Amino acid sequence: MVRYEELGQDIIQQIQSSGITWDEHKQVYFTQLYKEFYLKEVESKSEDHIIEFCNLVMHPQNLLEYGVGKEWGDSELNKYVYRLNKIN
Repeated sequence: MVRYEELGQDIIQQIQSSGITWDEHKQVYFTQLYKEFYLKEVESKSEDHIIEFCNLVMHPQNLLEYGVGKEWGDSELNKYVYRLNKIN
């Protein structure tokens, strides 16, 4: 397990620029894409796991043509467009 306190400044900057927030009390990295989309600290076996999580979060944010944005959980339009594209 890699603790947040042990991360290098470059990894912390990547976390923040990806829109990921560290919750110190719950020991979890969470996003605003969806409430069930998070990474627990105990699941992060290395810095590579955290970088991969950042990349995973950034991927749908870069595909806005599919209707996925940062406000995924709050946007009915995003949900509708995502479901429509997923079916097709």
